[in-house]
Amino acid sequence: MPTIQPISQLVKIRPQELTNEENMLLEIELFSWMLDEIEKAFTDKTHTETELVNFSDETENTMIDVNIIKYLINDILESDEYSIAGIAYYTRIPEDIIYEIAAGINDYISLGFSQRIIELHRFVRNDAYQDILNKLRDKVNYQSVSEQ
Repeated sequence: MPTIQPISQLVKIRPQELTNEENMLLEIELFSWMLDEIEKAFTDKTHTETELVNFSDETENTMIDVNIIKYLINDILESDEYSIAGIAYYTRIPEDIIYEIAAGINDYISLGFSQRIIELHRFVRNDAYQDILNKLRDKVNYQSVSEQ
């Protein structure tokens, strides 16, 4: 099982300089921002699929929220680093459930399962997450410069 470092360390923030509460809030904020970026990355794919059906933007956004874990699982599988059995082992979820989620049959997933899928995806697609974190660094640097 890969060990995932806190997101704050990836953006060069020293957790020891913050209180436990500050670390937790920072991780939640960075995780939320990262999820938004993942969602944007998959929006084009979802938009292409829903364009044929002509859904409203609100319905399309709901579909993105429901399907993001499905897309992450399929992206992990496409990397050839993990099989369904490997994902099941890592997440402690039965293989048939992983298959159902990846196939779009089952969209009822827990927050803990989602977190483990995202952690595994961060491990498998580390380069993509580094790009996201570079955007965050650029955004933070831009905001701090514009505030001066």
